[in-house]
Amino acid sequence: MTVRSQAEVQTHFGSLLQSEGSVNRKAVTTFLRKAKNGESIVTSVGGTVESQNTVSDDNSYVARGKADGEQYVLTKKAFEESYEETSARPIDPEGFEKDQKENASKLRDEGFLEYKSKRKVWARKTTPEDMSWFAFGEGPVSEAFFIAPWGEKMRVEEGDFLVTQCPRDNPEIYRIEG
Repeated sequence: MTVRSQAEVQTHFGSLLQSEGSVNRKAVTTFLRKAKNGESIVTSVGGTVESQNTVSDDNSYVARGKADGEQYVLTKKAFEESYEETSARPIDPEGFEKDQKENASKLRDEGFLEYKSKRKVWARKTTPEDMSWFAFGEGPVSEAFFIAPWGEKMRVEEGDFLVTQCPRDNPEIYRIEG
């Protein structure tokens, strides 16, 4: 399967995100911990592997989203630009739904802290036409892949959101599960 490059995705969707998308501030908190050089971080959502990244220094962070298995690597610069350092607080499993308490305890034990985002993004929901574009016109397809900003394949499905930073001083585009 041919995969769209990050440059192709930026060229095709960059202006669409600004003209058809909406500006959003990330409302949910993120769990973060310091990464270890050489550590392999595999992102899987719903049991499907989306991407893999190997940590290349001791200054990066591992971020865990609220979705089960959603994790990714952030550089120190990206962490500082994206999260309010003073918002860090320990994870309290008692504040979670009953079925999430065990996972919250595990995250706490692994050294994750809860942080608030300070970023805004343009976001646009993918359409059947977008999916056909990802499939080089061989659509319709239910899923496709493109190269994520960190250089690995990332899965995208119809109804997912493509996002880019607002203001757009960083043109990278990635996917958030819809």
